[in-house]
Amino acid sequence: MRHLVVVSDLHLWQATDHDDLWMRYRDRRFLPDAQLASMLDGLCKRIPSGQLTLVLNGDTFDFDLPPVTDGHTVQGRSPRTEDQAVDRLDAILRDHEDFLQSLAALLLRGHRVVFIAGNHDIQLNFPRVRQLLFGQIVQRCMQMESDCEESALRARLAFHPWFYRSPSGVHVEHGNQYDLYCSVSDPLWPFRLDRSLQSNVGTLVLEHLIGKLGYFNPNVEKTFLLTTKEYLTHWQRYYFRKPRSLLQTFFVGAWRIFFELWGELGLVGRTIRTPALQAPDTAAHYSLFATADLRATMRLLRLDRLLLVVGVLWSALALLVFYPLGIACVLLTMLLYEVLQPRCSYALDDVAQDVAKTARRIAAIYGCKAVVFGHTHDAAGSWEHGVFYGNSGTWVPRYHDVACSVALEESRPFIWLREAGGALEGGLYRYRSGAIQQVTASCADHITESEDLAATDGAAIPDASATKLATSAGCERSTRCAADLALASHDDALGLSQSVTHRNRYSFPS
Repeated sequence: MRHLVVVSDLHLWQATDHDDLWMRYRDRRFLPDAQLASMLDGLCKRIPSGQLTLVLNGDTFDFDLPPVTDGHTVQGRSPRTEDQAVDRLDAILRDHEDFLQSLAALLLRGHRVVFIAGNHDIQLNFPRVRQLLFGQIVQRCMQMESDCEESALRARLAFHPWFYRSPSGVHVEHGNQYDLYCSVSDPLWPFRLDRSLQSNVGTLVLEHLIGKLGYFNPNVEKTFLLTTKEYLTHWQRYYFRKPRSLLQTFFVGAWRIFFELWGELGLVGRTIRTPALQAPDTAAHYSLFATADLRATMRLLRLDRLLLVVGVLWSALALLVFYPLGIACVLLTMLLYEVLQPRCSYALDDVAQDVAKTARRIAAIYGCKAVVFGHTHDAAGSWEHGVFYGNSGTWVPRYHDVACSVALEESRPFIWLREAGGALEGGLYRYRSGAIQQVTASCADHITESEDLAATDGAAIPDASATKLATSAGCERSTRCAADLALASHDDALGLSQSVTHRNRYSFPS
């Protein structure tokens, strides 16, 4: 039996050591390393040697948050060059010894570890960055067992810049390529001509806004997506008569994001690679990518509204001074309003839904038995017509309050799929306090049930013979046909065929 475990969005960053509320979520006590090590140790005790593949599905590291010096955050940009990225990863790894040792222990048991790049650790595409990471893991292996063979260890470490496809037909991908705020033109080559990394909206927002607004938690949207009244209350509580300025940081940061994106992307964003140069299925996959839209970014940051207010005020003043000039200003303001209309929804919830929808199309393109994403931080898992669609969620510190005293979710999600005799089973699981709980049913019987698996030595592994399997015809048909059926029903239910988020959708035969 082969086992595939997918964990994503660990966001391992440099830890802080202070009692201030500023970026409290980065404090060392909230790091997920110990929980991950405990969970992996429990899995390794149950799974025979060499049968487990652990996929770290993007955003394993967070290069975008500001660096830390002497326990406190300092101003600094996300590393764009290879030298900068190596230095940043070296600093991050010094705070995550438990993480490195847990991966080393897994490798020594004969299992495999696969890294996939996400939008916050796209720096893993640099060869020297991977060399540093793999070298640190192998070094921990040699310290644990001095007689182990280094070449064999390195053979069980792998990196994929875009997606990983398991031998059993499971497609694992971070998912940022379907998010217009976090995509790059080509995940296989995310570089500029000078070999520096391309920018995207998400990286710039962390650099110029979230990274300078430490009383917001970037991992919990409701801490920074507030109403006007809530923003005023937040300002009064944390910024009134304080050296830090909320308004200045937001105003200056938003315009810096705008001008940097304009310089790199233009108004309509990058274009994807020419489909004629690719295999049909790869071209179809590329066509699903979201492309950056500067107008959507302006709407998200409310810059278009600011420009319209200025246009209205200028038009009113011009009407009072010289009527024909005022009419011209009104017409120009109306034209500006039309030009700044985003071609797609700018709302973060809609973007997350678009990412989830894309999984059905990927299953139809490749005939996958399962498609697993990360990126959105929303853990999910379901079987549809014999195909599993999942999201491995996130392990970042998520709290309702700035002081990080009320946890949003204490359990940690992951995807665990098992394949034996051509049958795939498993789903979404959660780990908490030494116990693993199954959240979704083991196969496509569309029944949600929970199963507690005590994290003790000798605990039984649920397999095909011990788990109720679906016997409907939907589970027996080919996965490509099943994915086509799921896609068609999903599109009808959600109106995906009318979506304007991605312009060049792949056409599937009926």
